[in-house]
Amino acid sequence: MRCSYLASRRWQALQGLLLSLIAAGTLASQSSAAPSRAPAAGREGWTIDQSTLIFGEMSVIVCAKGIKATNNKHGMSMLCVAPFKEVVLFSERSKKYCIVPFSQFRCPAGRTLAVVNSGLLNEAPMVQKADATYQQMKVSVFASTAQFKLAQQGRFRAHEIPSRGPMIVECYATSDLKVDQNAGLALCHFFGLPELKGLPVYARFIDLDGDKNMALTSLNPRKTRLSDACFDLPPTYQKVARHEDLFVGPNTADELDLMNLGGR
Repeated sequence: MRCSYLASRRWQALQGLLLSLIAAGTLASQSSAAPSRAPAAGREGWTIDQSTLIFGEMSVIVCAKGIKATNNKHGMSMLCVAPFKEVVLFSERSKKYCIVPFSQFRCPAGRTLAVVNSGLLNEAPMVQKADATYQQMKVSVFASTAQFKLAQQGRFRAHEIPSRGPMIVECYATSDLKVDQNAGLALCHFFGLPELKGLPVYARFIDLDGDKNMALTSLNPRKTRLSDACFDLPPTYQKVARHEDLFVGPNTADELDLMNLGGR
């Protein structure tokens, strides 16, 4: 009986030791795991691949800090950051930049768009028509007014504009990204689109011949974290007075190619 009693006491002591070791190991594991849950650096934001009629392929990043749209082929960028008082246009090729007051900023390729479209799309008065989904984003659908269509048809009959002029304009804008409205307006102005509520992600127009023309499409919107440095202007760039001066450089052929922003 005494041997059985001693064996029982030893087993109880061993169980206590094992439980103590397990508890200590659990606490150590919890303590060492805690630091790995540190928040990721940067701000929550979005990256969107966009394609436009004139500018070609674009990469757009946007967050609470601001918005930046970069032409993938030529390295020309539009930058607008909070408090959205000015817009910066700069060229990675010429290493130049210019600053435009936000209230005065319009599409730098406006004259080209006017020739291609026989009138800028931003001249079309728009009304919100419906809600929809585009590229997994909730969007508001905007369309030009019936009065705009009648006015364009009248101008065509009077031989004031050719048949490639816009008759009906349709745009999508999203508020899903939760960014400042001025970021969306900066992008609307940059692309020569009507002012929309939200970030523009799609635009097309039907011309007076009845043909459909794509002005803006978007692909692969994805959440990302963006550091403030993503929106910094390189400090070595030279300031110029006008956006046309961004393309003036020693290599004339190269700069002429750059001015053809939508070149394929």
